[in-house]
Order: sequence, then structure tokens, then C-alpha cells
Amino acid sequence: MKKHFQLIAFITLYCCNSCFAQTSEKKTVKAGESLSSISYYLFPGFSDAIVKLKDGNTLKSKMNFNLTICQLEFISPQGDTLVIAEPSAVDSIYCNNEVFFFANNIYYQVIASAGAIKLAVERTASYVPVKIGALGLPDHVGSGIETYKSFFLYTGLKTLVASEDVEITVRTTYVLVTGNTQFNRANKNSFIKAFPANEQKIKTYLKQNRVSFDKAGDLEKFFLFCAA
Repeated sequence: MKKHFQLIAFITLYCCNSCFAQTSEKKTVKAGESLSSISYYLFPGFSDAIVKLKDGNTLKSKMNFNLTICQLEFISPQGDTLVIAEPSAVDSIYCNNEVFFFANNIYYQVIASAGAIKLAVERTASYVPVKIGALGLPDHVGSGIETYKSFFLYTGLKTLVASEDVEITVRTTYVLVTGNTQFNRANKNSFIKAFPANEQKIKTYLKQNRVSFDKAGDLEKFFLFCAA
């Protein structure tokens, strides 16, 4: 079990900016600010979970999904917060009545499935250092960076602080997954591609019903209709 997990401190943010089939959550964390105090998760608490590995073995632990670093975490017997160190070895994770799988260096949460086709939510985090410009205004330096490790320092076993001002952006995107190999953003065209035999039925449904492609409830209802 240990070889699949490593210690990690937890951090968080929440600020919303919606777009088609995707939402963006942003927050600027100040240098020296402790992030554990503002941490939040997908579920109210850590609950019993089963990790199914690709080699056929299974692991059990209490887990939750960290919505800042977009990682599944678990509590070790010593009370430490840990994440999966080798997520590519994971086939699926069952936590709080939800199913997750790992692909493209991202954890996907399954919303609905029909055979080889899944409707899933993809959450990714990026980090950009913020400098103060000549006029005293924030100046974002560089492009989005995929890992937080460049900007946050351990000051203790469970404390993580920013080494400089950093803007963190967490993007939530809804996707259709076919055979765990094809990933397409959820929209009219991707639904038709996933369910070609129901093309006319899909077009009629969209004319008669308003579907928000950035809302899980609307998408799940639409997916189940297409799969019927």
C-alpha cells in the first residue's frame, strides 16, 4: 500500500467564473499565507473508499477529493493526509458513492455511464505567480503552471504556505469519455458523436429542452436520454 501513496499537505480556493461546458475558480494566495486553514473538499468529510488497482489488488482507506490541487486524498493510520503517488496504477476509486478514474494525468469523476461511454467531470489546477507592476497593479507572470510544488513550501508536517503571491485557477470541465481513450468536451456535437444512432432524437430534445452544458444535473438527464 505504501508504494502507491505519498504524504502531501492540503490547500484550497473557491471563486467562480462560468463558461460554456466549463467553470473556472480563481483565488490569489499571498506569500506566507497558510493554505490549510481555507481548505475545502468535494465531500463533507473523509469517508470509506476502495481503490482498485490495475494489477487486480484493492486498497481501503478513508478518502476525499481536494478541490484545489484536484487530487484524491486519504487519511493514514497515523492521521496524515496523503495522496496516491502512482495514480497511473489505479483502475478506479469508489468513494462516497462516487466513481473516479485516472487518465491524462487527471482524475475524472463519473456522473453517468452507458456501456463504454461515460459522462465525467474533469478538474484541473494551474498556478501563476503574481508580481506587482510599475503602477502598483498585479501583473501575472508566465503561463499557467500545472503543479503547485514550485510555489508552496512546507513549514511543518501539515502546514503549507505560499512562497510568493500566486493565482490559482481550478477549471471544471464536463466531458464524454469513450472507452477511456476518447475525451470530448460535452456539447451538442460530442453527444451526437457518442450516440450517432440517436442524432435526430438528440437534435429534437435540444430544440424542446434547455440544456446547460456546464451543469451536472442537466447533463446527466440529457446523457440518460441519449443512452436510452
